[in-house]
Amino acid sequence: MRFIINIVCFLFLLPLIATAQTYKYIGVENGLSNRRIFDIQKDSIGYMWFLTNEGIDRYNGKDIKHYKLIGENKESSSPIHLGWLYFEEKGKLWVIGKAGRIFQYNQEHDVFNKVYKLPKTPVNISYGYMDHNHRIWLCSRYSIALYDTQTGETHQMPNELKSSITSIEQVDNDHFFMATNKGVRYVKLENEALQIVPLEPLDKIQAQISALHFHQES
Repeated sequence: MRFIINIVCFLFLLPLIATAQTYKYIGVENGLSNRRIFDIQKDSIGYMWFLTNEGIDRYNGKDIKHYKLIGENKESSSPIHLGWLYFEEKGKLWVIGKAGRIFQYNQEHDVFNKVYKLPKTPVNISYGYMDHNHRIWLCSRYSIALYDTQTGETHQMPNELKSSITSIEQVDNDHFFMATNKGVRYVKLENEALQIVPLEPLDKIQAQISALHFHQES
């Protein structure tokens, strides 16, 4: 009888649960600059940030504001080829471009400024990542550039995986899982060099991996 009562109560509350969710469609007709979105982030006050082909859009729940990216004291007129958005712990917003450019949001002036660009090379960034140590990773097939967001210093190192990196998950200060178009590897960053750590279950994977999700056990 108790089981039946529980079912009846759940069915009675189901309409209330269903109506508690509110969904809103946002498109170019509402101010979104482009239908193609590469990344989405939510800030500490609830604003949504969208990375599109045209730049950055911010949605405050009512209006959408478009941001042009700034470089060399002028708006960038060439294609930016954006790829990734990241928030630091203190709320700083960073944008990583596939051509090796890094932009930071200046909250005081409400603009995005370019803070770094890889030297002019035909290298295409396969993945951009911000780790817990305030470093931005610019990963290409044969090399990786680490940009320290606190000091502005940059370090270049070989990509020991010799393959295009598609996703990164940090385990601790020095260890990372890295996905490529050929599998997944466990690596250690030590003395500004990447070392592959043998891990038999992962080393046997021979497949293109597009994303990783790491669950830290408590």
